[in-house]
Amino acid sequence: MPSGKQILLSQLTEYSQRQTAEDEIETASERIRAGLLLHGSTSHEMWKTVSHLAWVQSHNHTEGRPPYLERQGLGLGKSGLLLSDLFEALTDDPAIAEAFAADDPNLSKDSVQAGLHVIWLLLKALEWSKAHEAVEIDGSFSEDRKTQLIGSYVDKLNAFEANPDDFS
Repeated sequence: MPSGKQILLSQLTEYSQRQTAEDEIETASERIRAGLLLHGSTSHEMWKTVSHLAWVQSHNHTEGRPPYLERQGLGLGKSGLLLSDLFEALTDDPAIAEAFAADDPNLSKDSVQAGLHVIWLLLKALEWSKAHEAVEIDGSFSEDRKTQLIGSYVDKLNAFEANPDDFS
């Protein structure tokens, strides 16, 4: 039997790798809310929490051009605000990193900023984006190419760690 985490991650992977048709948005929202309940909990608070969430759409409103669908992702249903945008707005205040760093002498402001940036990247990875549609190809990729790219970047990371001040 799959775990709630496996179910939730498979749904987020599915929806973030392809554009969800307009008539599938509500079904996607229901399935993701169910996945969140299966993963998180089914306490009364969690039911209230997931009732605020939906698979939402963000449109680009560039002046002089008709709006177009830019992104889809987990967000606040009634407003359509993507969680990645909410998180980004919350973490724009440098006082947040300073407060975390002040509470723990083992944390630097830079490490807190790094952690916040990675959380934002993870939220963005759970979104479908028009800008990445051509390379994501509905989630299909070569395992060999994936292995090659990961190996290459592990090597680059090791080179960076060996000499961070002279890395390009």
